[in-house]
Amino acid sequence: MRQKETAVPDTIKVLANLASILTIPAQHQQAIEAALQTRLGTLLLPDEAALWQLLAQRDPDAALAVAVADNLQPAAPPEIKEKGALGWADSVVTFKKQFAPLVQTLLGRVLLVDGAKTAVAIAKSLPTGCVAAAPDGTVAHAGGLIELVGQSAQDSLLAREEAWREAQQKLAAKKDEVAGWKRPLPSSKPSSKPNKKPPTS
Repeated sequence: MRQKETAVPDTIKVLANLASILTIPAQHQQAIEAALQTRLGTLLLPDEAALWQLLAQRDPDAALAVAVADNLQPAAPPEIKEKGALGWADSVVTFKKQFAPLVQTLLGRVLLVDGAKTAVAIAKSLPTGCVAAAPDGTVAHAGGLIELVGQSAQDSLLAREEAWREAQQKLAAKKDEVAGWKRPLPSSKPSSKPNKKPPTS
C-alpha cells in the first residue's frame, strides 16, 4: 500500500508503510496477514508533529493505522519451546535495520505455529497481547479469542504489494532496454592509410 493509495496528504512525511518494507517467506504469508490484517498497512511517521498534522488533515471516513518512530519501544518476546511453535514473526521476515522497531512492535507479538490446533493450545500460555497464527489463517489470541480469517489471494494486501514490486521491476528492465537502444553507435574513424602515388612513366 503506497501513500497515494491512502488518505494521507502528500504534505505529511511518511517514512514507510509496513507491507512495503517487508519480505515475507511464502509459507508464512497467510499466517502473518491473518494476524495483522489491516495493520500490515501501518504507516510509520517520523514524530508526533506529523501525527497531529495527519489527525488534522486526514479523511474522516478513512481507517488508518500509524506508528510514530520516536515512540516505538518494542518489548522482547518470550521464549517459546512448545512443540509446533515455528518462531516469532519478526524473526522470519527480512527488512532494513532502520525499521526494526516498527517490525518488532507489530510482528514480535505474532507467534507462527504449524497448525490451528497448535495455535489454540499455545495461545493459552501466551502473554497478553500476543497471538498464535497458523498457515490456514487461524489466529488464537492470549485470553481465549480465536479468529478464523479468510483471505482472497488476489485481493490481499501482500498480493497487491508483490504485484507492485513486480511491476516496478518490469518497468526498470524496460527502461534499461530503451536506454540501450538510445546509446550512440561508435563513430567510424577515417582511414589512416597513405594515399598511393600515381605510377611514374
